[in-house]
Amino acid sequence: MARGSWLVPACLQLGPGLILFFGMLCMPFSPRWLVHHNREDEARKVLASLRGLTQDHELVDLEILEIRTQSMFEKRTVAEKFPHLREQTAWNTFRLQFVAIKSLFQSKGMFKRVVVATGTIFLQQWTGINAVLYYAPTIFKQLGLSSKHHVFARNGGSWDRHVPRRDYLRSLDR
Repeated sequence: MARGSWLVPACLQLGPGLILFFGMLCMPFSPRWLVHHNREDEARKVLASLRGLTQDHELVDLEILEIRTQSMFEKRTVAEKFPHLREQTAWNTFRLQFVAIKSLFQSKGMFKRVVVATGTIFLQQWTGINAVLYYAPTIFKQLGLSSKHHVFARNGGSWDRHVPRRDYLRSLDR
């Protein structure tokens, strides 16, 4: 293996990251962020351009009103729960993130939710499913299946198995 063999994969992975970085420089600020920082005129311009409507359109007015209401609710909630973080400075915003994470562990109900979520993710990874998926092509090849068949088997076997899942998920959504 060549001494610089790591260079090609690193450069290939760097390309999409650079495209994303320079692409994000062209993106406008979020209307929610703008309203939260008392820049409603800019938020109205951005929202109107995103929706393809004029700035004085009724739907833009309605959405700005919803965003303003949500922002006011968030500011009042922070002021009530964390009065020492009321002033909007960069340091207080940073500290508020840790206070919000800390609040996940203060009530028994929220702690249970955090344990279930992180436990599910941990146990899913611990089962070794990534190893199975990684070695599946080799296993299927050793079983004598062609590449066309092992991709089909690896992705769940058959489309008719996904229909009941879809219907079940739709019933949960209601």
